[in-house]
Amino acid sequence: MRTNFGKKISFGFWILFFVCSLSACSVESVFPSLFPSDKPKLGSQYVQTLILTAIGCAGPGKFWVRDITKNSSYCLQASLVGEGNSVSVYAEYGQESTLNYANIVREFDQKIFPKVTAAFGTPSDMDQNGKVSLLFLDIRDGSKPGGSFVAGFFDPFDFFTDDPRSSVRSNSKEILYIDSVQLKELAEKDVASGKSDTLLSTIAHEFQHLIRFQYELPDYQSQKVRDETWLNEGTSEVASDIAGYSPQTNRIQCYRGNIAGACARGVNGSTLFGSSGFSSVVDYAFAYAFMKYLYTVSGSNLQERNSFFKKTVAGPSVRAKDAQTLTEIFLTSPAVTALSPAQKNDLGVSGEAAFIRLFAAFLWMSTGESTVSEAQLGIDSAGAAGFKTGMESVLGALPFPPANQDGGELRKLYETLPLPFIIPLNNLKPGQFHFIDQTRSNTGTQPAVVLLKKTAPSLKILQVNADPYRLGQVSQSVVRTEDEGEPVLLPATDGPEIVCPLDYFHSVDFKNR
Repeated sequence: MRTNFGKKISFGFWILFFVCSLSACSVESVFPSLFPSDKPKLGSQYVQTLILTAIGCAGPGKFWVRDITKNSSYCLQASLVGEGNSVSVYAEYGQESTLNYANIVREFDQKIFPKVTAAFGTPSDMDQNGKVSLLFLDIRDGSKPGGSFVAGFFDPFDFFTDDPRSSVRSNSKEILYIDSVQLKELAEKDVASGKSDTLLSTIAHEFQHLIRFQYELPDYQSQKVRDETWLNEGTSEVASDIAGYSPQTNRIQCYRGNIAGACARGVNGSTLFGSSGFSSVVDYAFAYAFMKYLYTVSGSNLQERNSFFKKTVAGPSVRAKDAQTLTEIFLTSPAVTALSPAQKNDLGVSGEAAFIRLFAAFLWMSTGESTVSEAQLGIDSAGAAGFKTGMESVLGALPFPPANQDGGELRKLYETLPLPFIIPLNNLKPGQFHFIDQTRSNTGTQPAVVLLKKTAPSLKILQVNADPYRLGQVSQSVVRTEDEGEPVLLPATDGPEIVCPLDYFHSVDFKNR
């Protein structure tokens, strides 16, 4: 063993000596992943690959970690600071006493693991140790003090065989990367103000992503598609509630607006399917609220609701990859099964038809309304009366839960102050709506545009393009082949807000994996 180790070190030394002799380089220029810097690197990616192949990043407590600002991996040394039945906890050197790791192990073993797996299924086990690894570190995300930051992430590259030629490396094991600096500060502040523990909530959020990816992987390898980001992120936001860290107060406040900053107008004028790159905190608020609604109304008890969510993640025959497939699964939920034939017909018998009505009903209720004066789908004015009757049926059959029940926090979307009105938009993209106090008709609109109107005591109109296809009649997950070096775009906020870089990771092309 000593001889082999000596040979490996010797080999690595001579490569380093040879390269430095040629270029008069510093150690940093040959090890750009190990010694990150804003300065241009003298050593090429080929040299980096050669060196790291020689010495590797293997051994106790060593992990490849993605630098999100550069979308490349560096080798991080960590210490094992906790061990449980279902989890191994590591902390970056210097962070060993930053957090109460014993409590984190206890929370994961007793709450997060059993509750999240009950809703989504068991995680994969690539390294055959029966445990998930939590790695606490100062995540390199380019964030600024007091602004938005990456609180944690699950890296899909860990599901692939490590390739020394790639700038992003793999640990080939189940790992959740959790921030131990800014997230710690925010969690302490939230707990002190009576909110749920943001750090533990983040772990539950990322755990859903990890469990889900094993079911996304076959389609990604064969078709290069993944579940749409809004659906995946919204589900992870609800996973935090399921684990016991409920509700996501900041998301609820952002949804309803009437606060300074990026959430001033709430989700009004936004699309459920998210902004470009899913780069706004409003995106998370919108996705969370809608997925929370579907989860809580899908069944009358925890087992029924978890059964619905598990089907959306794992199938077995149909998985929720987009709005249409999500609604197809919802149509098989206990809540819909219990409806009368007439109510089922009002909701819609296909995923597309049901999504149009479900989404419009959810939005209308989120403004505090439960009845309508007028309703119309597309330009079908002749069928407006029948559509109004159908929408009233859906509103009555699938209302927001009472305040004292699971999901009752949805009522906070409109309590105190409902969504503020905005100036009407000229065109509505799929998933986009506006809530206005000006006269509007569906003349010349697209077939999936729903108009709901309340005339008394004052005029209120909600108009939504409820087309379930994010790109307009084309169902496609987020797939891009951008340069791996493109940095993540953190949303502008007026205070610390946590974001998940899932959509950013979607931009990486796995075709050579």
